[in-house]
Amino acid sequence: MKYILMAILGFMSLAMTPTYVQAHPGRTASDGCHYCRTNCDYWGVPAGQRHCHFYQEPTPDLLEVSKVVKEYSDEDTSFITILKDNVWSTYEIKEGNDVAHTH
Repeated sequence: MKYILMAILGFMSLAMTPTYVQAHPGRTASDGCHYCRTNCDYWGVPAGQRHCHFYQEPTPDLLEVSKVVKEYSDEDTSFITILKDNVWSTYEIKEGNDVAHTH
C-alpha cells in the first residue's frame, strides 16, 4: 500500500509540473534582469547593458514617461523595449493578447 501511495503522489507531482516554459537566451536574475551579451541588437539593447524582461504589456503611464527603443511583432510574439531612468526593459507577450504597440 505504501508503494502505491508513493507512486500516485509521484505521478501527481509530474502531472502538475508546467509543460510550457518561456525561453530566453541566457539566465536572468530573480528580478528578471541580466546583462545583455548576445542578440542585443534584436532586443534593442546595447551589448553589456543590464536589462529586464517582463512578460506582460507595459502600462500607458509607463510608456508616456519612457523612450521607446525598439518595437517588434510577428505571428508568434510582440515586444517593446523601453528606456526609463537608464533602465532598459523589454515587455514581451505572445500574439493573441492585446499589445500596446505592434507593427
